[in-house]
Parts: sequence; C-alpha cells; structure tokens
Amino acid sequence: MPERACDVLVVGAGPAGLSAARAAAEAGAGVVVLDERGEAGGQYLKPLAAGHAHAAPDAQFRHGDALRAATLAAGAEILTGATVWGGFAPEEIGALLGEAAVTFRPRRLILAAGAHERPVPVPGWTLPGVMTTGAMQTLARANRVSPGRAWSSPATAR
Repeated sequence: MPERACDVLVVGAGPAGLSAARAAAEAGAGVVVLDERGEAGGQYLKPLAAGHAHAAPDAQFRHGDALRAATLAAGAEILTGATVWGGFAPEEIGALLGEAAVTFRPRRLILAAGAHERPVPVPGWTLPGVMTTGAMQTLARANRVSPGRAWSSPATAR
C-alpha cells in the first residue's frame, strides 16, 4: 500500500476542517484534507448542485466558496471522495482515494468529521416525504428545493 507523508492531515472538509487546514497551511505546514463527499464544505457550507450553479448564491454559499478558495490559496490540498477507513495511530491513517488504498503518515492529525445525524424511529417515519434535517438541508441548500406540503391521499383530501 502506498504511503504519503504530510505535516498535517485533516479528516473532514466542513467549516471546521477547512478553517483548521487554512490556518495550518498559512503557518507553513504541508496540509492534506480528506473528505468523503464529492465537494468540500460539509453539510452547512455545501456548494450548489451542478444543475443550480447558475443561480445567485446567498451569503452562506458565498462564505463556503470563500473558505474553500482561501484554504486552497493557502496551499492546502483538498481530496474529496476519500474514505478514511482506519486509524491505527495518529501518524498512521488508512484511506481509500478512488480505488487506491493509501496510508497517510501525518506529523499532526486533526479530526473534523462534523455532526452525525441520528434519526429516531417514530410512527410514520418511513412514509414518503418524511425526512431528516440533513435531507432537508441538502434539498434547500444544494438543490434549492423547498419541501412541499404534506401529501394526502384522495380518500383523505375531502
């Protein structure tokens, strides 16, 4: 398995991970950021979906774009679509980059994996249109879709 050394490895490219990577890179460290998503920004600063790239971004989107650009400009390398699958020690992190397994050997490790949503099963939670907060954020932030009103069958719509 190939190995890759770096001064700082940041796991997670949300606001905290990007901010930490930017600060470390501005201080002169060689920084690599790994994130499993297709684009950096995390749940809160996720960029617009490709089909909506023409839409006027709001302040939250602009903040995400500025943070991604500043992190890259500082010299950090952001690798998306990366699955971190093992942490054997702080200086030995296993990841999949595409189909290649790589062992990262950072001098320092920053874990900024973000929040984890934990839906609680309640009656009706599997019905169409019922979604978690994260799903609603994705619809609203990245896809510019506002979930509609509750669905009712023709029998109950009378």
